[in-house]
Amino acid sequence: MGIGPDGRYQFEPMRVPTAPPRFTAWAACPRCDNYTVHRMRPPRSDPALMELYEYTLVSFIGEVQKRSGVIGDESGFEVVRICSECRHEWGMR
Repeated sequence: MGIGPDGRYQFEPMRVPTAPPRFTAWAACPRCDNYTVHRMRPPRSDPALMELYEYTLVSFIGEVQKRSGVIGDESGFEVVRICSECRHEWGMR
């Protein structure tokens, strides 16, 4: 949000990340914002640890969509970080 040339507030659209963040030694936890060197572990890519899930998405106009995904597939990451404060895990490339 910012102030435009006419003096009114202008709302900027929310940006959704399309790819995981690039690896840096120092990083901020996406949950608690703790900025430090966090622990790391290799990503899991074992199919036995993955679960398929399905859900129904209903839009504001009543449009119904069936969607599915895989929980536990970390193959898109180079490393998984573990926050030293809140123990939240997130992937980085």
